[in-house]
Amino acid sequence: MIHEIKNETIKHQLSLILSLLVIYSLLTLNGHVSVRSSIPSLFTILWQIIAYILTLWGRA
Repeated sequence: MIHEIKNETIKHQLSLILSLLVIYSLLTLNGHVSVRSSIPSLFTILWQIIAYILTLWGRA
């Protein structure tokens, strides 16, 4: 059961990040999008996902 929860959490995190990237890309097609804070690079996002997955596996 815990394994299923971990998998669903990871899927949720990935889908959230991907959907935000798609939404931002679609908005920029229509015109300039003003973002008050800087958008993290893909490397930063991937690093956070990897660190999150490793901490989940460390708890198992």
